[in-house]
Amino acid sequence: MLPQQQYKDMINAGELVDLAPGKYKDVDLYWHSWRVQSPKLEKLSAQVLAAAARALGAEC
Repeated sequence: MLPQQQYKDMINAGELVDLAPGKYKDVDLYWHSWRVQSPKLEKLSAQVLAAAARALGAEC
């Protein structure tokens, strides 16, 4: 299973075939991190959340 951003170009190019057109299941994704983090891990978490928001067109 892939997010649309990863498969869309391959479907359009005929490299992949949708075996169940129109049927899909959304799955919630989570970013897990420890409560106590180093400044570098806090920055990484913020960057991951910002990138996800941009890619998904939503605010986290």
